[in-house]
Amino acid sequence: MTNQREFNLEKFRAWLASSDPYQRDIALHVFWHLGIRDAAINELLAKMLQTEPEEKIRRAAVKFVAELADPSFTETLIGRLDDEDWCVKGHAFLGLMRIDPKLVQSNEQVKCFAEKETHPWSRFCIQERIKLAQS
Repeated sequence: MTNQREFNLEKFRAWLASSDPYQRDIALHVFWHLGIRDAAINELLAKMLQTEPEEKIRRAAVKFVAELADPSFTETLIGRLDDEDWCVKGHAFLGLMRIDPKLVQSNEQVKCFAEKETHPWSRFCIQERIKLAQS
């Protein structure tokens, strides 16, 4: 039983880097659901967030990464603050605030995003996180 699960995980690990968006999406959700967080998966997630052309997959990946609150993703999440998709930007900001709420003051890109972003979802995320940081 263990060998079968390990085989499947290796298949899904390979799918994270697949050229097929369907496989990338499935693999991402498998690791998210199972709560598997290791250095190899983190590396693939960071690469996915930087290069993923599919909006749906970027959205899922940024939510997964935001939940991790892992400081190793700080630069990757900062890079997603200028994503073309409002959902990705908002969740990138939430992830950054989970990593370090003081980034709004200490990082120029995060500060600029918090001051200038206009999308209602992003504004909501910004206001909620700043309120939490101040309390």
